[in-house]
Amino acid sequence: MAQLYQFFRRNRPESQPFPEQSGDKSQQLDRVWTIAEDLSGNIWFGTVEEGVWRYDGKNMTNFTVKDGLSSNTIWSIFVDNAGILWFGTEEGGVCKYDGNVFVNFTKNGAM
Repeated sequence: MAQLYQFFRRNRPESQPFPEQSGDKSQQLDRVWTIAEDLSGNIWFGTVEEGVWRYDGKNMTNFTVKDGLSSNTIWSIFVDNAGILWFGTEEGGVCKYDGNVFVNFTKNGAM
């Protein structure tokens, strides 16, 4: 997925530059598995082992298990009609994100 990152860097509007990543973060978008756009126009990148990234047109923000995700591997992203984000994770079930809090669901119910 490094090609996708480079595509966004090459094709960005000049008024909204794609942010540079520093240090260890530069490799974290190399393994993007899924991409979605939320109702506010943010772009979400689900990665293998690096959580989910949100691009708001100016900044990249990374969310991981430290922030409440049940897994750092995100296989799918779905945005429902209410704007709630749903993340399908590896081994961690499904995570719901309302913009403030992650709620994790497993086959046994909410965690």
